[in-house]
Amino acid sequence: MAGTWRRLQSTRRIVRWPIKWGIFAVVFLLTLYPHPNFLRRHIQHLRGLDRLPDSAEPALAPLAARFRSYLEDQGVSPSDGPALLAAVNRFVHREVPYAWDWEVWGVADYLPTVAEVVARGREDCDGRAVVAAALLRGENIPAELVKRGARIRVGVKEVGVLRRTFGDVMPGTLVAYAITERAYLWTIL
Repeated sequence: MAGTWRRLQSTRRIVRWPIKWGIFAVVFLLTLYPHPNFLRRHIQHLRGLDRLPDSAEPALAPLAARFRSYLEDQGVSPSDGPALLAAVNRFVHREVPYAWDWEVWGVADYLPTVAEVVARGREDCDGRAVVAAALLRGENIPAELVKRGARIRVGVKEVGVLRRTFGDVMPGTLVAYAITERAYLWTIL
């Protein structure tokens, strides 16, 4: 092995640098994704964000039933947008404890499906957003996942959701709702 490395060092820079960068890239990716299949699935999930929050997922049914019961106990109507979003935030935080992707999946970052989150029972913010969007869709709220930078948020297309906080919201405005540990955040996109 040492002889091979010495031979590589004696080759022209234009040949050895791409080889060294290739070795670095492979080691780097295998460090972040020791299970390469998760990287492939993560990229597929990012490309199909709208398919992830599936409210018809059979694994979601028990959680959705508990969510409806929670809404009744809290006196929240599905027609009250801000109260419903706050309720889904509290419920998801209670039912899906926060855990880093490295702890749950053994990789640096992974965007799971609803069934995967329910099966593991814990997730980071993107997995919580997938579950929250699926629960909202189950309540006939047209929620979608919105990716901005490194964050995944729940977007809700609804007239007047932010009226009390930010003033009037124009029809068709996409309101992103980020589920965080400390609070819920609104962003008009």
